[in-house]
Amino acid sequence: HTTSIADDTERIGILAATERIARQGSWKSDVATGKVLWSDGMYRLLGMDRDTLPAELAPSFYAAIHPDDLHLLIDEETLEPLLQPNGMRFRLIRKDGSVRQVYMESQEQDSELRRLRVGLIRDVTDEEFNEERLVRAAILGDHSRDALLSVSAEGVVLDCNSAAVDMYGYSKSEFIGKHLSELRAPGVAVTLPACGLGHVSATAILETEHMRKDGTVFHVEISATGASGDRPYSVSAVRDVTDRVRERQAIIRTTRVLSAVGACNDLLLRSTDSAQLRENICQVLVESGPYQLAWCGLVADDEKKTVQPVASAGKDSDYPDTIFVSWDLYNPNGAGPVGTAIRTGRPSVFRDVAHHPCFLWREHADLRGWVSIASIPLMRGAVAFGALTLYSSDPN
Repeated sequence: HTTSIADDTERIGILAATERIARQGSWKSDVATGKVLWSDGMYRLLGMDRDTLPAELAPSFYAAIHPDDLHLLIDEETLEPLLQPNGMRFRLIRKDGSVRQVYMESQEQDSELRRLRVGLIRDVTDEEFNEERLVRAAILGDHSRDALLSVSAEGVVLDCNSAAVDMYGYSKSEFIGKHLSELRAPGVAVTLPACGLGHVSATAILETEHMRKDGTVFHVEISATGASGDRPYSVSAVRDVTDRVRERQAIIRTTRVLSAVGACNDLLLRSTDSAQLRENICQVLVESGPYQLAWCGLVADDEKKTVQPVASAGKDSDYPDTIFVSWDLYNPNGAGPVGTAIRTGRPSVFRDVAHHPCFLWREHADLRGWVSIASIPLMRGAVAFGALTLYSSDPN
């Protein structure tokens, strides 16, 4: 008998500890008499003191139900309890005035002596809050113009929003499970491994290049923040900054060009030797401007209408001496930017020499990384006597 009492005491202690940890309470009601018994967890859930409550507990419970939810538990006409077989959610107002969201389940237990209904009430306020927060996060994520990626510590995409699907061209099912290294443009190294690749302990920002499913490369800014859960992961916000990068590059180019023009003007004011002036201008344009090669050619007095190199500077400065350039309209070597500028008396710009039908020296340009070429005629009155030609690795 003593052992039985000890066992009962232990079970009661375990029940009380379980209710405290799970933030729940239990109750028992005699259907015939209406008498109600509460566990310690019920008092704690309602913020009430066992010693100050009246013996009749049911009115105290119904009084604690939020007025807007009372109709869920009591029939407004008969005032009889409404007991849902699958449980119900409603709000309770604690003694201190705080409102808690709870979930209650109950069932009847019949015995030879009496008919009982037992129930369990659990505080689900934090669960409701987390669910709402997740819903809000999902809504915000789907309305964000930035691609949002949830990334494992190993760099594998766990989830993404619709903006990521639109930005990269992969379906969501293709995205999930893809390693972030597969999104980087070819030849791009990871300079900040923590940024969107693996777990990060703080926010990291990186500007780099990514590649879409169709192979197009674009500039991105990645902001990655570490998050904690069952396993560490990071959330990366990826923004397409291609336009911003182009604008920044355009400003840098313009600044360098203006600097080069200013330096050339200084040379023109101080120079007395035309040959030395041409050499100096080519050198200044390469050093101050965004150009890999600058060379100056003069019109030769011959039948082929040759353009003779007289000055050059930059990498591969000997290149102009290795090719034949003409300004003859009927000679294929005269259809390039140099011949066109001399013949028309206007600047000639080939923005994409690899695909320009009139440019014959594609292999040379590809070997040296030249993408665009601009040739400016040197004028004496209305007649061009030569051209200054600039080579750049930039298409603009």
